[in-house]
Amino acid sequence: MRIGFLVEQMLAPVPGGTGRYSAELAAALARTARPGDVVISWCAWRGSLEADGAAVPGVVGPIRLPLPRRGLAAAWPRGHGPAPSGVGVVHAPTLLVPPRRDGVGLVVTIHDAVPWTHPHTLTPHGARWHRQMGERAARRADAVIVPTRAVAADLQLHLAIPDDRLHVIGEGVADAVRTVPADADARAARLGLPTGGYLLTLATLEPRKGL
Repeated sequence: MRIGFLVEQMLAPVPGGTGRYSAELAAALARTARPGDVVISWCAWRGSLEADGAAVPGVVGPIRLPLPRRGLAAAWPRGHGPAPSGVGVVHAPTLLVPPRRDGVGLVVTIHDAVPWTHPHTLTPHGARWHRQMGERAARRADAVIVPTRAVAADLQLHLAIPDDRLHVIGEGVADAVRTVPADADARAARLGLPTGGYLLTLATLEPRKGL
């Protein structure tokens, strides 16, 4: 199978957690691909050197679509514009979702329900755009992935996603940050931290984070 993967979020001015998710998931798909499977990445039109910033080991591309990011963001909510081609399935790891093409599967990850639950934390245009794209994904995607059951429950209040197309898949930890040093307990003691039962979060202090 040829898998198309959108890596545009990796090139955003602030890639954020969804940019990290895009990079890690594309790399994991390439690492675990079966013989003969190919992962191909796509992004909006920009200079080739800039596009190279979304290169992922083991992934072909990124291939540049013939519209810049702003053009895609305007065309795709209307179901128009260029989309990845020559693949069997496309995964959009954010709500920047291409039009559905006949014979090509579509998978979309929706990370949170903020456009519905906390629209005031976005610009009015941003809230409207995200809601519109979420509604398109709910209607057209073969599978919608969410990171937690809480997000799934929130989305089900606003989007009519059939249960058989809504999948809760937790977001993992990158290998680069999951190693536990041999002297972990000694380090915790030096910092005055408990040796078990604490949570570190780097999230911003916003109501929508649910901290």
